[in-house]
Amino acid sequence: MNPVAALILTATITFSPFAAIIAYIITYDEYQHHLDKKSARNQAIQAAVFTFIVFIIVGLLSGYVFNTFVNQQ
Repeated sequence: MNPVAALILTATITFSPFAAIIAYIITYDEYQHHLDKKSARNQAIQAAVFTFIVFIIVGLLSGYVFNTFVNQQ
């Protein structure tokens, strides 16, 4: 594996949970003004899981594309 692709993978694994936590905090803070606490928490968890999945997919795809591009040259 290319060192830069490994760095992308490491960054993806490291920062995806942080992105999910931040998404949870932001979503919960906003929804608690409009919904009851249980609904706000459920919506925030859904947003956090979605954010985590998207960041993992984007990170893995970018690492794969970068690795493929570098190996072709």
